[in-house]
Amino acid sequence: MDYRDVYFNSINMHRADIADVFCEICGRPIADVHHINGRLGDLRTDPYNLVGVCRSCHKQCHHIGGSIDKEILTEIVLNRLER
Repeated sequence: MDYRDVYFNSINMHRADIADVFCEICGRPIADVHHINGRLGDLRTDPYNLVGVCRSCHKQCHHIGGSIDKEILTEIVLNRLER
């Protein structure tokens, strides 16, 4: 299964419904699925490693010294998955 499908399953949505999914950081329409701890091995499809983001927030996730760090992303994912 593709990591994007894993993410959409984790939020009880289908990939075809992307227009109805919003960035978990800022609330804008989702554009990407970010891997918090990289894409190697099992992390590629681990729902605890995936967060839906808009393009702007995705750039901030990759920007060294950016305002969006792994701790913030991990907290967002834990809140989503452990409801």
